[in-house]
Amino acid sequence: MELLVPNTISGQKESIVLDAIVAITCTDIETKPYLNLVGIEKPWLNEHSANYLAAKNRVRGKPVGCRYGSFGYENDPEKIWNHILSNIRYYITLEPDSNPVPPEDAHLAAINLNYLPTLTRVQSSALFQLQPTLTEDPSVWIFRRKDR
Repeated sequence: MELLVPNTISGQKESIVLDAIVAITCTDIETKPYLNLVGIEKPWLNEHSANYLAAKNRVRGKPVGCRYGSFGYENDPEKIWNHILSNIRYYITLEPDSNPVPPEDAHLAAINLNYLPTLTRVQSSALFQLQPTLTEDPSVWIFRRKDR
């Protein structure tokens, strides 16, 4: 998995979008970090890139109370759903029509195998509410758990 360095020429737009995602999903301060789930793996949007920015914010003295995870190579939809139900505050993904997973990329196709079924389940669940779109990129979808 490639971790893009923020503000490089090739990844500048993605870096700005990722900064906006972290700014929205990593603001609550609690005694222990809460978990946000990145529901799609892209070179620029994944748990590693988001955790990097959250850690960078901690170094800059900004209070940060979150961490990011993904379901990665888990193949069992029920295990994925139970993980989401257990302790997720935000579910972060991309609108599928404008951000398809390229089938010719075997690694991304394998790691995103459950991306669409899980997104459908989150969308249809009464537990999550879709947040307003990002001005930086309206194709980013952020769902907040209602009871958290």
